[in-house]
Parts: sequence; C-alpha cells; structure tokens
Amino acid sequence: GTVMCHAVETIQVAVDAGGHQLIFSPPAEPVTVIGDSTRLVQVFGNLLHNACKYTGTRGLIHFHAARHAEHVVVTVKDNGPGISAEMLSKIFHMFCQADQTLERSHGGLGIGLSLAEQLVRLHGGDIQAHSEGLGCGAEFVVTLPIAAARTSKHSAAPSQSQPALDVGLSKRRILVVDDWEEVAETLAAMLRVMGQEVMTLNDGRQVVDWIKSHPLDVAILDIAMPEMNGYEIARAIRRLPELNHVVLVAVTGFGQKRDRRRALQSGFDRQLTKPVDLPTLHALLRDLPHEPLAAPRAAGLAGTRSS
Repeated sequence: GTVMCHAVETIQVAVDAGGHQLIFSPPAEPVTVIGDSTRLVQVFGNLLHNACKYTGTRGLIHFHAARHAEHVVVTVKDNGPGISAEMLSKIFHMFCQADQTLERSHGGLGIGLSLAEQLVRLHGGDIQAHSEGLGCGAEFVVTLPIAAARTSKHSAAPSQSQPALDVGLSKRRILVVDDWEEVAETLAAMLRVMGQEVMTLNDGRQVVDWIKSHPLDVAILDIAMPEMNGYEIARAIRRLPELNHVVLVAVTGFGQKRDRRRALQSGFDRQLTKPVDLPTLHALLRDLPHEPLAAPRAAGLAGTRSS
C-alpha cells in the first residue's frame, strides 16, 4: 500500500492535467514483498503514466491491488484506445519494434515498459498486458510473491541470470546515444538502476564534440541513426588519441558475425544485440576494469542531459 501511494504521488500532476478519474484501491490488509521500494514505485508509476498518457481527457483509471494466496496482484486498467493484438505481443520490447513510424506518431509506446518488465522479473514476479483490442482500453497486471512465500524453502531459487544489480560495479560516466529519445532514456534508466551516471544525446552529429569537453568512461551508440550513424561516430572518436580511453559499445538489431566484425573494425570495443536487458548491461559493466576509466577533466559534467 505504501509503494502504491508513492506511485500515485508521482503521477498526480498527469492525472489532474488530463482530468482523469483515478480509482485507487490498495490491499485491504498489509502485504509485504521483498524488494526495492524505489524500483517498485518506478514500475507502478510508469504504468500509471502510460494510462494517463494514452487515455483521452477525463478518462477512467483503476489502480487496484489484492492478495491472492502467496502473491499480491496489482492492476492498472484504463478505458483508453486499447492495444492491437499485433502490438500486444511485443508491448514490452522497447528495443525491437517493427513499425516505428506509427509508434512515433502516437508518442512512442510509453516510458519504460521494457524496464518495468525486467524490474518485476528481478523481484521474482510477472507482468502481463491485456486488451480486448482497439477502442477497448488496456490492463497491466503485476504479480509479486509476498515475503513469506519468497523466503520459503519451497520457493524457486533466483535465476543466476538475475544479478544483484548494484553489487560490485564501479560508478562510471556513460553516454547513451540514440535518435529515438524514448529508447535512449529507457536504456539510460536501466543503467541508473545499477548506480551509473548517465547522459543521453539524440543527434549523432553532436557526439564527438560533446565527448571532447566532458569526462566519459563509456559511450553506448545505436548504429542505425540518420545523418551520422554509429560506425561513423566510432571512427571519428578513434581518430582522436585523447579519446582512446573511452569504451565504445555498439547497439544494433543485427548480431551476426559480419556485423560484429564491422563494429570492431569501426573502433567499437563491444557490441550488444537488441533487445538489451538488465543482466546483459550488468555483465558488460562487470567485465570492464574495476576502476573508472576516464581521467578527470576540468570541464566537469555541466550542461549534460540527465533525467
């Protein structure tokens, strides 16, 4: 209930601005889960934000939770435009969508659905999206194990692929570059979950000049960008000896050997294949040298974009 109250606080302005009616129903009795309250607030806040964003003015939004046996089930339901069957199947895959033109025209699929899914799964839970189709509203259902069930000897052991995200990682200065702002911010949010200091840019032409004047350890570059793609940016950076310390990571939808070879030839140190998830990013940062790579520079971090 406390987590849900905090999530409502984060989106109250959006509720008021849209003239929405929010029906808030926390659990009838105290329910405790094992997890990170800040991240769970982020999950529910993102779902509520999407409901406000995609429901027309004066919409109806339900935010409900109840205990069911060894789980708590939290539901965010709206009476907005709904989700098509095709889009429903990939609603959480923020890095591998087929029709970006349509999604851009509607302002993207929402902030952080991919991140929300991964955070829920790291808590041992599950998240599902439901809709009867266009014009029928949407419903997101989060299921989390209650504390007693999570600590029971009968509970499933946590997956080895789900790391303790803040443990053993040096804090680094990371730049994420993608022409699609929502994708860049979602990837940046994943890195911030792991305690990293992250900035974003959405125009590849700005990257080299930006890196020259800001201390940086890692640059994560989308390959398919207009005007100046990731390969061109990497080659431009590698022509400058003073930037040789920066670890360059390519992000691409193509993961064949020839694609990895081209990335390495362009100056990249690593390549990630979309969709990128939290365990993959954790492994990337874990495998870097223990100490941050960039030497301090007088320019500082003034003027960076951060959210």
